[in-house]
Order: sequence, then structure tokens, then C-alpha cells
Amino acid sequence: MQTIPFTHRDVFERLAKISNVAALSDEERRLYDYDVKRARDYKAEMTEARSEGHTIGYNEGRAEGRAEGRAEGRAEGRAEGRAEAAHELVRNMKAQGLGTDVIAAVTGLSPEDIVAL
Repeated sequence: MQTIPFTHRDVFERLAKISNVAALSDEERRLYDYDVKRARDYKAEMTEARSEGHTIGYNEGRAEGRAEGRAEGRAEGRAEGRAEAAHELVRNMKAQGLGTDVIAAVTGLSPEDIVAL
């Protein structure tokens, strides 16, 4: 086995395993087959669990991201709406001839902001 060329080593190692299994007694073969089945089942379960965990994590992450995005969008929309309402109020107050000091006191805006509108 030590002198087998590297390129063919895996083939000969598989043949050696097969010959070792063929030499087992009926009871040993039954136990061997049972152990192989358990190992394959375990590997399949772990692969499935890993895949399922990835899918669940991905979906939960997407849902969480959407919820955060909606909340940020609502907050931005409300802030823009309040700013637009304040600007409209200032324009209306200016149109009524109210002074900058009165408009600043009512709206809470600075006189510079009022003049800019």
C-alpha cells in the first residue's frame, strides 16, 4: 500500500476497505451496516438542519430588515410632512401680513428660517 502511486491511491484504499468488509462475519457485517446507516442518517440530518437553519435565518433577517425599513420610512415621511405643514403655515401667516416675530413665536422656527421661506 505504501508504494502505490498517488494518483491511484484512493482506488486501492477503497478496494482495501471493501475486502475488509467482505471478511466480516455475519454478525460483524450486520453491526457494520447498522453503523454505516447511522452515520449516513446523521450526516443527512445535519445537512438538512443546516439548510433549514440557513433558510429560517435568511427569512427572519429579511422580515426584520423590511420592518426596520418601513419604520424608518414612516419616520422620515412624518418628519417631511411636519416640515411641509410648518412651511405652509408660515407662507399663510406671511400672506396675512403677520410679522416675523409673531410667526417665530407661533411656529417655533427661527426668524432666519421664516425669512428664507
